[in-house]
Amino acid sequence: MVASVIIINWNGLRFLPSLFDSLRAQTFNDNKFEVIFVDNNSSDESVSYIEKNYPEAVLVKHHSNSGFAEGCNIGFKHSRGEYLVLINNDMVLDKDWLKTLVETADKSSFTVGGIVSKVLFKNKPGYINNAGSILRPLSDWPVSDRGFMEKDGPSYSKTEEVSAFCGASVLLKRTMLEQIGIFDQSYFMYFEDA
Repeated sequence: MVASVIIINWNGLRFLPSLFDSLRAQTFNDNKFEVIFVDNNSSDESVSYIEKNYPEAVLVKHHSNSGFAEGCNIGFKHSRGEYLVLINNDMVLDKDWLKTLVETADKSSFTVGGIVSKVLFKNKPGYINNAGSILRPLSDWPVSDRGFMEKDGPSYSKTEEVSAFCGASVLLKRTMLEQIGIFDQSYFMYFEDA
């Protein structure tokens, strides 16, 4: 298995049709990736939606909403891929999203632990939500999203090194996680991916 796409969900039923339609439309060979869907004890119909509409997904029903970090770690443990790809449940993916991430990872140095994709706003087309993160340790907010609220353009379409990644859409190399460890579960949400 080349890639494991891991989705953490809590009461996100309203987002799932768009996300899964865009996963089904991926140009990356569907025999080379699996989908791990970790449900953090949703009270909506998320689980039954996945069971009915995406039975090939590995469905992990977690007993509580213990946060994004623990959900990711559960997904990592159920995955088989060389690459572990996190995607938020409210995303709509470009058809070449996974293919581009995997091809970029395949070409990268062994010292590169992760590959981020550019995330655009759904409700503000053409504007960037995140294009990697920059660490600013001496500021009040130590991590800033590169390109946030800027118009997308050529400067954000090239491969370059960033300080950190946003867990909304990132490919992580399994070998890197095996060396440094999985996410710190003491962070319920935010900064667990820094």
